[in-house]
Amino acid sequence: MPGLPDGPTYQHILAALIDAAAPQRCRDLCRTLATGTEPAHISDMRNKLKRPTSSGLVVEAEPGLFAIPTPRTAD
Repeated sequence: MPGLPDGPTYQHILAALIDAAAPQRCRDLCRTLATGTEPAHISDMRNKLKRPTSSGLVVEAEPGLFAIPTPRTAD
């Protein structure tokens, strides 16, 4: 995917967001991906989510809530 950093970690994060029924908090993604929920892991997840957010692959629906953008339909 264009704008996606190399590595399977980002593919796992995007897959978890695609499968989620609602926007996810970093702590929820850490649980889903079994990376640990210690503050350092949550901070690392937040940093990882900011990269695809800056390229538009992920949106921050509200502060701290991340999701895959919904496609726009033409009227």
